[in-house]
Amino acid sequence: MRFKSRREKAKEEHDFTTKEEQSSIDESIESEKIRSEEKERKRKILETEFSYKIVRLFAKLMDEWCIDPILGLVFPGVGDTISLFMSIPYLYVSIFKIKSYALTVVILKNILFDYLISIIPVAGDILDFFVRSYIANYKLIVGYVEDDKETIRKVKKSAAYATITVLILIALSIKIYVTFVELIMQFFS
Repeated sequence: MRFKSRREKAKEEHDFTTKEEQSSIDESIESEKIRSEEKERKRKILETEFSYKIVRLFAKLMDEWCIDPILGLVFPGVGDTISLFMSIPYLYVSIFKIKSYALTVVILKNILFDYLISIIPVAGDILDFFVRSYIANYKLIVGYVEDDKETIRKVKKSAAYATITVLILIALSIKIYVTFVELIMQFFS
């Protein structure tokens, strides 16, 4: 245990700071204020952009109004692929607007997981009513835009896992596609 002088004790008890310490504190406060203002400016710009509005609209249409599972039920296979392409704006915003690898890979994992579930005949279409990837991805984007520390921490923590999962899901998607094509070829031969 370190011995404290009377001056150090008084400083702690009465919250005294030296001029150098106060100057450093003031600089830090000013720097944080400038950083916060810049983040707020960027957030306001992003929220007015077309791509961000599309992401919000698709979350509402595809998951809240259940268009995603309905497309899969009405147009098996084709509806699921249409739903997959409706996820492109989420990737666009995460890659080009927010510029976060961690966010992009987690969004991609959610998209692929939703797609692989939805292509399972009948059961996948039913499960698609409960897997809400559009809303989940929208919440992740909003968390990043609003600088939500908890969202950012969770995304960064799961980025490595998501990368591995994405690679596995891509391999699985290719395998399913190849199997499907082989079945069609056998059917017509």
